This record gives sequence, structure tokens and C-alpha cells, in this order.
Amino acid sequence: MQMLQLFYQKTTKQQRIFFVVFVCLALGSIIWVHHNYSFYKSTIAEIIEVSNQTATKVEDDFQNKDVLYKQELIAEVKNGPEKGSHLYLINEYSKSQAFDQKYEAGSEVFVSIKEGQGEHQPLTGTITGVKRDKYLVTVLWIFIFVLLAVGKRQGLLSVVSLLFNTTFLWFVLDITSVALK
Repeated sequence: MQMLQLFYQKTTKQQRIFFVVFVCLALGSIIWVHHNYSFYKSTIAEIIEVSNQTATKVEDDFQNKDVLYKQELIAEVKNGPEKGSHLYLINEYSKSQAFDQKYEAGSEVFVSIKEGQGEHQPLTGTITGVKRDKYLVTVLWIFIFVLLAVGKRQGLLSVVSLLFNTTFLWFVLDITSVALK
């Protein structure tokens, strides 16, 4: 409580308004990115149930030993024509998780649904990637807040410069890609 009083006493009305608007932007974008499934062309599914099935010890040509695990996953499709349907997935990962990963309930993944399944057969598919944008946006906002807290006005100018350069580069790359077609 004392921190809020100190903050209120040491800042001007404009600074407080700027801070509130910035916090609202951050929270709004984080909430939005947690529910932006309809903006993706790729199918997204949220894993709702995980069943670890088997563990197999393996050894490669260089005598490196590892353990392979097999998971059966049930996921709910979040976008596309199958939205709301349950999807059955198989995931294999190694103990080292060097080139693969273990999934848990709540993980959001990009999936490819197998076509040509019967009307009464459950949907099956494969995992093509992990949806990480919510973590990226959260880390980006933390970075911006730290930059503003440490750099004050210089930090704000750095954020504005970063936004300007990113927008400019995005625009230039978009024009270049259209010109190359």
C-alpha cells in the first residue's frame, strides 16, 4: 500500500494515465493472445488428457543410451471446421527431449488432422508444432516494462524506436515479397 502511495505522490497525472493505459494494453494483448485461435489458418488443439503408455530403452550407433516414451493424448480442437471436437494424438519423446517434447494437459499445439475418416470414427492427427505466442507476448511485455522502469524517458524512446523499426521493416519486407511474385 505504501508503494502505491509513494508512486502516486512521485508521479504527475499524465504519468499515471500513461501507466494505466500501458498496463491496460499489456493485459489486453495478453488476454487476446490467449484466445486468438480464429486468426490462425493452421488447426490448433488444446491437450485435455494425457496417458503415458510405454517406455522403451534404446541405444544409437554411437552407444548413446536413452529412453523413448509414448503418450496417448486427447485434445480439443480450438479452430477450424472441427472446432470443439476431440482429437486423438500419439506423441513419442525421449528422456533427453533434445528433438521432441513431453506434452501435458493444457498445452496448445498445432495439429494436422487426418482426412478420410469415417463419420463414426474418432478424429486422429499428428502434432506439427507448439503454440508459443502467449509466452512470447508475456516476455515481450516484461521486457518493455523493465526497459521503461530502468531507462525512464530513454527507455520509452527505445520502445518507440523499436516499434517504428519493426513496423518499417515489416512494411518493406511485405512490399519486397509482393514485388518478387
